Amino acid sequence: MEDMDKVLDTLRGLEWGADLGPLAAIDQMIADAQGKAEATAELEKAMLSVLGSASAAGRDFICRRLVSVGSAACVPTLSGMLTQAETSHMARLALEAVGAPEAAAALRTAAESATGTPKIGLMGSLAKLKDGGSVTMLAAATKAADATISHAAIWCLGQIGGAEAVAALSGITANDDATKLAVADALLLCADRLLAEGNNAGARDLYRKYTGEAQPKQVRLAANKGVLASVRR
Repeated sequence: MEDMDKVLDTLRGLEWGADLGPLAAIDQMIADAQGKAEATAELEKAMLSVLGSASAAGRDFICRRLVSVGSAACVPTLSGMLTQAETSHMARLALEAVGAPEAAAALRTAAESATGTPKIGLMGSLAKLKDGGSVTMLAAATKAADATISHAAIWCLGQIGGAEAVAALSGITANDDATKLAVADALLLCADRLLAEGNNAGARDLYRKYTGEAQPKQVRLAANKGVLASVRR
């Protein structure tokens, strides 16, 4: 563990743009630990032990390595970083890779209380994980006064898909063209997912809602293409 102790000391004072040569040892340890549960857990524990005292660059380095060795055990430590603008993206990167139910739950909890850019990023992570449990929170976020947040929530619902997401999107009252387009795009994404899952009839019903002449050209073209695909399969 002598090499690890040196690495931990380096992480405490690591500066952005610094030579990462002294940290090569930890990458080798990670490579050597692949497939070895006990060794991987020890590496995870060691990195988490210094996360709170590491520099910003050090925390970023640790979170990127947790992508390879992180487990549900790192969720409590990373959760505290999720709503802070300077650390949210680092923690999200690791938790997305963990992918455990505990990770998704932590992301959901943080997204409910976060604001601004961190909230958008957290919602995006949940969309990437296709987390159906976040639909209620995202549906509430579509009503945010900040259009950047509300439109991001709409997009995320489209990425997640499923009956609950479709219901949430269908219930949105869009009073401006940008929101109408965001909802249309999201529902077309839901239709695409239904089609990929073999639910041709369900996909076709969604596509047909956007085939009318009143729809923007790009929406109408995508919807008509979807209808044709659902018929041919």
